[in-house]
Amino acid sequence: MRSAISAAAAALVVLLAAAGGAVPAFAQDEGYSDEEMFGGGTGLVTETSEAAASGAGAASGIGAAGSLLKSETVKIGGAFYMTLEGTGDPDEWGSDPLRYLAPSAVLRTDLYADARPDEDFRVFVKGGLEYPEEGNADLKLKEAFADLVPVDGVFVRAGRQTANWGVGWFFSPANLLDLATVDPEDPEAELPGPLAIKVQVPTGADNYYAYALLDDAAEGGPAALAPKAEWVIGSAEVALGGIWSASDPWAAMATYSGAVGDLDLFAEAVLRGNGDKRFVVADASAPLGLSVETRADELYPQATFGFGWAWDEEEGRLGVSLRAQYYYNGLGYEDSSILSENSAKVGALLQSGALAPDDLVQRDRHYGAANLAFSDILGSDAGASLFWIGNLADASGRTKATVSWAGLDHVIPSVAWTWSYGRKGSEFAPAGAGSSVSLLITVTQGTF
Repeated sequence: MRSAISAAAAALVVLLAAAGGAVPAFAQDEGYSDEEMFGGGTGLVTETSEAAASGAGAASGIGAAGSLLKSETVKIGGAFYMTLEGTGDPDEWGSDPLRYLAPSAVLRTDLYADARPDEDFRVFVKGGLEYPEEGNADLKLKEAFADLVPVDGVFVRAGRQTANWGVGWFFSPANLLDLATVDPEDPEAELPGPLAIKVQVPTGADNYYAYALLDDAAEGGPAALAPKAEWVIGSAEVALGGIWSASDPWAAMATYSGAVGDLDLFAEAVLRGNGDKRFVVADASAPLGLSVETRADELYPQATFGFGWAWDEEEGRLGVSLRAQYYYNGLGYEDSSILSENSAKVGALLQSGALAPDDLVQRDRHYGAANLAFSDILGSDAGASLFWIGNLADASGRTKATVSWAGLDHVIPSVAWTWSYGRKGSEFAPAGAGSSVSLLITVTQGTF
């Protein structure tokens, strides 16, 4: 336990010390846009009238007095995304590759309504539809909240809302409030947020928040509390926050974002306690020789750091970007071989409900991920990327090379080759090393 506390404390100290010498990266204005004040992002705002779309105030959403802008119209918008994909194993193709490309299709669309009937009141609702190839359409309420300004300088958001506390790209342990974790292979995907009441008090460029988290309370359980503070130090940003409930796991976090030269830097440190994660352990008295236990009395440190870099050729003939990140996961096994060497027994524990799939996600302690992307190759609409994610503890991982072309309106064809490596039973190669090829056609209208 002492070693866990020391590791987390050291990570927090490093983050705070690094903030003082940061070079400008995420410069912030003294004013407050609607997105800054309410942490919310739809990214899908489309004015429905020419009058509503005009003027600097409409762009920021905040009037001169710091209140929400009143609008006589309701903003309606959304996004559309559909993919058609065929995936297969090249070793099985023979002379007819198309015969072995298993087809799949996904349809995703978002619709939202944004109403501001009063300068101090706003209502926002967004729903999403996802239709997989098999099964029924899945319609979800993604956000539904009201923004209000009960007192000058105090902003309140009440309802279902995204939080996004973290600054990491592929991994974000500091994102304590959202109800799902970041998918390293789709890091820009929107995460479902909590049912909460958020109070925000901005002071200059700094911000102070207090959340009451109500998902459990809505079902008769206790509410959780989550304070957070953000400070701008130079042109870097440091945040401290935490979450506490009488019976649920608690956590404290710190984040840092800044830059050195052309590198955008980010880091997170987290300490968790009263955990409810279930671990598989050897148990000679159990029928399977394995049993499941929780370790609520232990502390779990987590930390991650990484960077982003981008470059564009002056004539527009090439754009290059690189992101890389390391993640230490104190919630992982010190030695996960008990899982890889007993895969059938672990499967039986999953089927019995003694173990949940989430208990096996990121099961080790050391991970890495990186993505190298090229755009506007030779001034064309062609692009390419190389993605890698790896479990550094069990030496397994996955790489994905993709070539795409954006020369058609709303249609983007791409080809991807994926190779998984590692021994049989490892996290990213449970069946052993292998590769696959995907032909993908994406039909999209990003926003409307």
